[in-house]
Amino acid sequence: MVAITPHATRILPTMGINMIAIGATNEAIIVLLFIIIFLSDN
Repeated sequence: MVAITPHATRILPTMGINMIAIGATNEAIIVLLFIIIFLSDN
């Protein structure tokens, strides 16, 4: 673990929010691709 300094505690929440946003958009894209593939197969 990295030692948490006052500076790091200010950066970490925004990094966490960015990671969640990136993860959510990636997940949405993957789900859309699966739906498109599933519909095109049938």
